[in-house]
Amino acid sequence: MFRISFFVEDKQLAAVLHHIAGAGPKDLEVVPVANLKAKPNGELKVTARSTVAGFLQALKASGAKIDSTSARAAAAQCGGSAASYGYFLKKAIQQGAIRKKGSGTASTYEWRS
Repeated sequence: MFRISFFVEDKQLAAVLHHIAGAGPKDLEVVPVANLKAKPNGELKVTARSTVAGFLQALKASGAKIDSTSARAAAAQCGGSAASYGYFLKKAIQQGAIRKKGSGTASTYEWRS
C-alpha cells in the first residue's frame, strides 16, 4: 500500500477525484492550500506577498544576526525572490517585529522585545 499526495488546480479537482475514486480508495482527503501556484516547470511558488510571517520565521530559525545576507536567504526560503529582501525588512519594521540599527550598507536589524 502506498500514500500518494500531489497538488491539483481548483478547476481540475473534481475530475481527478472521480478518476482516483474508481481505483479503490474509499477515504480521499482534500486539503486546500492557499497562496501557491505551480510554475511551468512544476515547482510551487508562493503567490501572495503576505509572507512576512514566513520571512520572520525563517530569520528566527537561522539564528544569525539580521543583516542583508541573512535577509536575502530568509526571503528566498519563504518563497519570495532574494532580491525582495528589502520589501520584507520594511514590512517587518512596519509590523514592529524588528528595529533597524545603523544606516547604508552597515545596516543591521535587531528583534524587538
